[in-house]
Amino acid sequence: MYFTALAGLASLAFSQCASATPTLERRANQYRQNAHTAVKKMQQPMYYRTPSPAAWTIGWWNCAQAVTLLADLREGDNSQFLRQITDGEQGVFNVTWRDQAVDSNRAFTYTSYFDDRLWWTVAMIKVFDVTKNNQYLVSARRTFVRVAADIDKDPCGLFNNAYPGTPRGSSVITQTLYIEAAALLAKRTPAQKANYLKMARAAWKELKADMYIDGLIQGDGLQKRNGQDTCSSNYAFLTYQEGAAMAAMVAMADATGNADWLDIAQSIAEKTASGQYGMIVNGIAKEYCDADFSCNGDSGMFKGIMMRGFYEVYKARPSVGGGGIPQLLKNNADSIWNNARNTKNNMLGLNWSGPFKASSQIDYRLTYHISATMALVYASLV
Repeated sequence: MYFTALAGLASLAFSQCASATPTLERRANQYRQNAHTAVKKMQQPMYYRTPSPAAWTIGWWNCAQAVTLLADLREGDNSQFLRQITDGEQGVFNVTWRDQAVDSNRAFTYTSYFDDRLWWTVAMIKVFDVTKNNQYLVSARRTFVRVAADIDKDPCGLFNNAYPGTPRGSSVITQTLYIEAAALLAKRTPAQKANYLKMARAAWKELKADMYIDGLIQGDGLQKRNGQDTCSSNYAFLTYQEGAAMAAMVAMADATGNADWLDIAQSIAEKTASGQYGMIVNGIAKEYCDADFSCNGDSGMFKGIMMRGFYEVYKARPSVGGGGIPQLLKNNADSIWNNARNTKNNMLGLNWSGPFKASSQIDYRLTYHISATMALVYASLV
């Protein structure tokens, strides 16, 4: 893909999120039912088509988000409904693994973007965690090893997001996913743990120095701007970068046993939820392109990834934000269901505050739906 307080105040911010859109009275399983409805929609034949490395009618990296949300849901949901979708030879997990474009070592290579491949590395690890089938871990490891061997640095700093010959540049998301993937592999491959953690720590050292500012990630890369000779950040605040960073820090904490990584994850979560940076407005996730419905097939996915980040932080440290992450997730799920859903067909939209507006492009339409489905899924798991 190419895309170019502190504790007291943070607790208050989560409290404000909780009061901004009160959770509706509902049966305990209503969030799960809504998540199932959204999953059923994205599995309709017009959207889910195999065989293909991109099993859904969206970009390859977006498909990795679909697999990840299904794996996360499956970990806490043993329902017959979900098993029929994910399990078995014709289930999503095996089919999306089986139909990949791979090199001779079975590393995933469908696009020339390193971040795309790293999203799939994370997705395959998630599937391994649920299924315990080693084929997924092997593919994740081989895909990461291929990326680590081929990736290079941009002259301004940080990893490039793609191979030469493809539009590319200094990439925060690539660096962040590299850290998460290395940490997840370190936890699951003890013989290589030290090496993976060495790689992850080196990548974080550079990312922290350049882009971790005032307790969260600021900017999506380093570039020379306006004819200047020096490189600088654009200080963009993008929801998926914060979500991916939260998940990466949680993975580092899990792999190392060092709670300092959770302190960083907590800072990112609380700063993001504060509303100060425009990524949460009145308790609801916002992307810069939501208001005018200009989000494309990439940016339309971002908010769901932030929801996954909050969920990962909550699992590792439930007290973050005064314990307010579950309410934040449920508030977003409620707003999506009540304000950003086509009640005739249960398609979910881009602007989670509403109103629902359908895109004329099928890939955009499904991207918006899957991103919102992630919010429903993670609300159902807390």
